[in-house]
Parts: sequence; C-alpha cells; structure tokens
Amino acid sequence: MSDAAALVDSHCHVAEPEFDADRDAVLARAAASGVSTLVCVGATGPVEANERALALAGRRAPVEIVATVGVHPHHASTADDAAFALLERLARAPGVVAIGETGLDFHYDFSPRAAQRAAFARTVALARAVGLPLVVHVREAHVEAAELLRAEGAAAVGGVIHCFTGARDDARRYLDLGFHVSVAGIVTFKNADALRAAVRAVPRDRLLVETMRPTWPRCRIAAGGTSRPTCAWSPRRSPRCAASPSSPWRRRPRRTPTASSGSRPGRLFSRWDGRARPRRPPRA
Repeated sequence: MSDAAALVDSHCHVAEPEFDADRDAVLARAAASGVSTLVCVGATGPVEANERALALAGRRAPVEIVATVGVHPHHASTADDAAFALLERLARAPGVVAIGETGLDFHYDFSPRAAQRAAFARTVALARAVGLPLVVHVREAHVEAAELLRAEGAAAVGGVIHCFTGARDDARRYLDLGFHVSVAGIVTFKNADALRAAVRAVPRDRLLVETMRPTWPRCRIAAGGTSRPTCAWSPRRSPRCAASPSSPWRRRPRRTPTASSGSRPGRLFSRWDGRARPRRPPRA
C-alpha cells in the first residue's frame, strides 16, 4: 500500500493452529495491507504452548515477527514451579521481546482468583528479573490489577495493557505506572462510547493498536469469521477500524509505528530485532 503508513500489530496469536492451513497467505496479505511487524503472543495455554510463538520469532518476510512468552490468567492454575522454570528459559530466547500475557480475568474465572493473583505477581517478578516489559490481560479487575502492578514494582519494566476495555480512570491508573494502552476492534463498536472516551485521554505516544487475531472481531463493519490482518488494519477495506485515519475517535494524524522510527512499539519492546537497548524510565 503506497498511501498508508506501516503498522505494527501489537498483539496477535498468529502461531495458533487456526492459521496452520493458510498462515503464509495471511502474512502476505498483512504485508500487502501495510503491516510491517507482528507481536506474536505465546501465552495461549500451559507454558509449553509458548513454543509455537517462538517457532515463528525471527521471521522477517513478508512481515517481521517477534514473540512474547507467559502464562495466560485462564491457565494460571498450571503455573507451578516447573512452569516458571521453563518460562524463564523461554524468556531468554532470541526474538522474545516481552513477558505475557499475564494478568487477571475475573469475567471467566477459568482459574481460581487466588491462582491468578499468584501467577500474576510471580510473572511481574520474572519480567523484572529478565528486564522485559509486560503484556497484561485484564477483565473486570482493573483496580486490583493496577494495584498489584504497583505493589510488585512493575513500573520498573513497564508494559502494555492489551485489548483495553476499561474506563478513563482505569487508563489513568495504568498510565501513571508508565504503561502503554492498546486497543482492538472493540473500540469501533456502536456501544463503545465509554471506551472511546477513555482512549481519547491516552497520550498519542502511549497508545497502541492490535488485532488479537484470531479470536477477537475485527471491527464493527466486519462480520464474523477469523480476524485477518487485511480487514483488521487496511484503511481501504476497513475504513472505520482503529488504525484508520478516518476512525471517528481519531482526532490527530497518526505516525508510522515502526521499530526503526523510534516508535511506540519499538520503544516499549526494547529487545526488538535482537538489539538490546537501555530502557527509558517510566513516564507519568
């Protein structure tokens, strides 16, 4: 796309089996639609599931792929000592740029809340030990999640609250800890006025976009199916998506979010492209 800025999908699960049949074609369409880089999140099951994302990390054509590793709060009950020992080894692998996703999900409660809290705190400690930012998943637990991040010293490494669906006050708590906020296609839904109001309060240099494919819907004008990059972030095919300049909540021109331009994702994921760079102190 000659008329569109390059885009970084800050959270996707393109290593999952749903893409086994046509992954190469999906990545090619993403590149053709202006996507330069995918952050492939490995935390989709027990800790061993991260291996799928690591297998794609380091790929550079047709798009660059970097990875994160963690234990999702849905699977927090599996996060025993052996799981964290393996997770620490995976966190030091080439191509890994962040730890997660981790956090609290009090909507589904697939793992007991005590197990979620314990795994979340332990994952923050791991992120601090290896010097990588966090990818945080939160549903119906924003106040408690922000307090745990504060208490465990997560500001030392920073990170991103992915697929943010909270209110303005929730966003402010995370911003005060030095975290970024990422939004998916939900921000375009007709009933998402409160979310759009919260997003408007996020400084431009702290705001990311994501598809969270293949699980989350693409945008309010797309119907069902597996979320694909060509519909997710292409201004031609999805003119109201979160990354599009015609999005109704987008008040300012966007910048190109690429690692080479000193962008938001490039600054956040400091091990991007295998180049270790000193982290900046958290910004209030």
